[in-house]
Amino acid sequence: MSVNKTKYMVFGNKLIRGPSVKYENKSIARVNTVKYLGVTIDEKLNFNAHIEETDHKMLTKGNKLVTLANTRFKLPLRLVKLYNSQIINAIGTYGSSIWAHRLKENKSLQTSKEQYFYECLGQ
Repeated sequence: MSVNKTKYMVFGNKLIRGPSVKYENKSIARVNTVKYLGVTIDEKLNFNAHIEETDHKMLTKGNKLVTLANTRFKLPLRLVKLYNSQIINAIGTYGSSIWAHRLKENKSLQTSKEQYFYECLGQ
């Protein structure tokens, strides 16, 4: 086992100071979030870190689309809609069966999708 690559996380932590975990007299680092199969899981299991990462990814891809659509290539609206429906929705909904119940508390994902799409349309 590689101690440098191994991390641990405590779920539902109410401790002020977490436990010290060692393997062969080497400390194992504690993390607040871990990415597993593309979904970021945090200690509180509220998926806010995953939603923020997904939001950032969608905005990045959306900004690239806005640049391509408006300045360089003058993409037709049909292609912009296709890009949105295929790629951005795939990013935004990946693993949603696990974390989507948290969207009631965190509306940033839907807002980001709408924001960049309106920019593409020039509205």
